[in-house]
Amino acid sequence: MKNNIFLIGILYFLISTTGFAQQWTEPVNISNSTENYNYDPKFCIDSNGTIHCVWRYVVPWHTELSRIYYSKSLNDGESWGEPEIVNKDEENAALYEPAIAVNSKGDVAIAFTKGGDYSLSYICLAHKQANKWQEDTISQGFPGSMLPLITCDNNDIFFLLWFHSGPYGDIYYRKIDDGFNISPIFDMLVDSNLNLAIGNLFFDKQNKLHFTANHNQYLSQSQDTRTAYYVFDFDQCEMINIFGSMQTPYSMVCIDKALNPLVSWKQVCNYLLHNYDCYCSQQLNGQWGEPILIADSVHDYSMCMDNRGKIHFLITSGTENKRTSSLYYYASGEFGWELSYLDDSESFFTHVQSAYYNQSLFIIYEDCSYDGDTINKYSNILFRKTDLISSCGDEKPPKGEINIYPNPFRGKLHINGFFGMGGTTLLEIFTYDGILVFSDQLETAEEGTFNYSWNGETSSGTKLQEGIYLLRLRSGESMVCKTIISIN
Repeated sequence: MKNNIFLIGILYFLISTTGFAQQWTEPVNISNSTENYNYDPKFCIDSNGTIHCVWRYVVPWHTELSRIYYSKSLNDGESWGEPEIVNKDEENAALYEPAIAVNSKGDVAIAFTKGGDYSLSYICLAHKQANKWQEDTISQGFPGSMLPLITCDNNDIFFLLWFHSGPYGDIYYRKIDDGFNISPIFDMLVDSNLNLAIGNLFFDKQNKLHFTANHNQYLSQSQDTRTAYYVFDFDQCEMINIFGSMQTPYSMVCIDKALNPLVSWKQVCNYLLHNYDCYCSQQLNGQWGEPILIADSVHDYSMCMDNRGKIHFLITSGTENKRTSSLYYYASGEFGWELSYLDDSESFFTHVQSAYYNQSLFIIYEDCSYDGDTINKYSNILFRKTDLISSCGDEKPPKGEINIYPNPFRGKLHINGFFGMGGTTLLEIFTYDGILVFSDQLETAEEGTFNYSWNGETSSGTKLQEGIYLLRLRSGESMVCKTIISIN
């Protein structure tokens, strides 16, 4: 543990001096007055820039009881209103899975699951009327409803979707207009292999709904679960593609201005250790690209797209049994993924959410700590933002600039960028006391671009030990060096 803290401390210094232009605000505690048992935050931003956040609060020492809290910020997250209890009569009940959406008028709709037993649970919708929260039951007649997702379409109609765990499972939805009149229940008529809708809902400019779901090829709840991407136009729901080579418990989708979808997913890489990797794939000209590894050892992640079509990932890494983790930011650049390091402490960062608005990136996440050696977690909801003026813009990096990700890395390291002008480039890896452990020759294009992946092994095929190393590229008289960190 001490070695990991030492490595992370050095990593913070190295990354903070390598030219990342993002300046993140200091964390603001949204849930400060709610006794530090706060989980599963969701948020959205309205057309006036007001940030609306909802989360689940667990009653101390009664983990089967909880409340749903809401707060908003009028000043880009610098300060937040006093948290309000959303659920009916401010009662303590078994409440889970909050979701939130806002229309163009600033009306907020909050959905959540009620009922500790998933075989009897149902979906609730809360909204404010005469300055008081009102609650409606949405899934009447469907006990066993769970995991609501809510968003607003281009016509200011709220769209509330949920999963019902019937014989094979199915998805139902209701529409809510700006007067909070609720439609009948509709069946989305998705294929019977669907297990669970997850991640997010996304309406494109044609008012078609895009979402991802867990898809079980053999109608089981086991390791055959894959990510499926669906498009719903209110006449039919069509499955577009299936992703993942192993079990995928979570996924998201976003659409660029040209209506090209990008799907990301979290995939099991080791069943015994409960380790996950994060991948994404984008459809261009009707063809899906090969899956791209974004990061390994992922606990949770969030993805959003800015107005230039750049993809932004916020990732919490680590495993819960170690009770520590890190928070990273990945941005898509012309030559790969650019990483910056946001936080590492004795805390365990769990659920993270992100959104792009007005040239800025907003994130809200959990910061958990433990009560000594017990399993009791104390968790606050934190907010941060940054203006998107980064080195991952539209211009090519100058000659000699390379991207390395992830860093720190576990197993595989990706190296790409702009170096040399064609011909052969020598890649060398040294220990910090100067011992050469790996070398290889790689070809660069005439304009100097290259893309290379290294498996983290020495030239003799031995797995690299945990520690700090020096990566060097040489081409003719040109040379560039980078510090890299290997972790186990």
